Amino acid sequence: MMARHLAGFALFSVLSWPQLSAQQTGGRPDPTIFLLTSQVPELDPKVLGAAAGRAYPNKPTVAVDGDRATLSFGNSSIVVRCVRQAIGIDAGATADIDDRDSITRIQQHRGAWLLSVPGVSQEMRERIEAHQVLGLLAAEMIGPDTVGVGCLDFHRVEPVHEGTSRELREETMEALGPTKWSRVEVLLAAPRKWTAAELRAAVTKQFGGLIPKDAGEDAANSVSVQGDHVRIVVQGVPMILKWNEQPHPGLETLILDERARNRVEQHHAWLLVAAYGKSGAANVLAREQAIARMLASLWGDDCLAYSWKTDRRLIVSDLWTSTLLGTEDPVATTLAAGFAVRDVDEAALQEAASKARTSWAEAAAFVAAGSKVFARLRTKHEDAREREMLWTMIAEVGGEGTASASVAEVQKVGDALTNDSTEMVDWVCIHEGKLRGGFLLQLQIAAMRKPAATASK
Repeated sequence: MMARHLAGFALFSVLSWPQLSAQQTGGRPDPTIFLLTSQVPELDPKVLGAAAGRAYPNKPTVAVDGDRATLSFGNSSIVVRCVRQAIGIDAGATADIDDRDSITRIQQHRGAWLLSVPGVSQEMRERIEAHQVLGLLAAEMIGPDTVGVGCLDFHRVEPVHEGTSRELREETMEALGPTKWSRVEVLLAAPRKWTAAELRAAVTKQFGGLIPKDAGEDAANSVSVQGDHVRIVVQGVPMILKWNEQPHPGLETLILDERARNRVEQHHAWLLVAAYGKSGAANVLAREQAIARMLASLWGDDCLAYSWKTDRRLIVSDLWTSTLLGTEDPVATTLAAGFAVRDVDEAALQEAASKARTSWAEAAAFVAAGSKVFARLRTKHEDAREREMLWTMIAEVGGEGTASASVAEVQKVGDALTNDSTEMVDWVCIHEGKLRGGFLLQLQIAAMRKPAATASK
């Protein structure tokens, strides 16, 4: 059980461990994860036992003494304490949170759960393993009234969100610690190598500003290549790139449709682009933008499919992918464009399609200005009895080839695409760094951003 979690942590150990080590001065308390609750908690042995049964393959015995429970696993144990009042949270513990409502909910908490592993040494590796074991239980104990999560070693709190339970199971130390990661993983048709000079040229083309060979890591832009490890800083955002010359080993956790499964079979290598920094929505967005632009500068026909850390699906690459990576919110945009419409009713879809058709002259102007325009169509198979939600894109309007169409053709089709076979429902363009059109795309993004009713288990 330990090995599975340590494998996922190894990639980030170089930068995550120093922050943990900085807390290791003097004797510290037992490794402890705490969950802050908006209601006064109640210790129910049956509920706790069920959570432990979901968390661990070998279900422990549960002994309760007042507001304290001991979960025994033979020679080891976990102590769970039910705190029926607020616990001390100073301003430094919430310093990285940039959402005022989240800070208020944390400050107004009324109770807490403290999960500890007694008898662990001060050695870093053992404490990390203990926190990973506790993370499995904490993930199962998160409920609708859980407003914050943290650990004593880091002396900080994170607000609970839809993905907190998964992060505690799979990336425990990152979920609890001050260093946060954003990343995208790309399946490649074949192994690829880049020299330091090629990477500096790619960064310069995408972000501007020449990068000297001797630029230090504290520079606004820098490229450092040491063997197969690449560290890049763009506009103050530190990133790592790693090319892997074998198929991706962890795709079984992703959601794959038929197209994605085909791309999995075709890939023989993969690329990781990751960025790290503080938590907070603004910091996350800045990292995702930097990752997306860096990936766009490396994009090629060998990029078959990709997956963002924040989503569990594999997105199949298409003609428009590298363009959409340049949008202001690249994760939401590429996810919305890569999958079928969800939570958008027919009336809203038709309204978006009407806006797309009536504004096609604007799209034609962007084409004339040299920008790429992508038109989205809803079509019907010849053999289908009913219209189906099948999507395609027309790239580089005015270009040649079967996947292209002239402006005049699409203007004509756009006026008449209300027949039983095909209908234009959207057009998208990135012009001067801004997303233009995208009427249906915006509806999809809004649907994806709807907050969950409760924290997920």
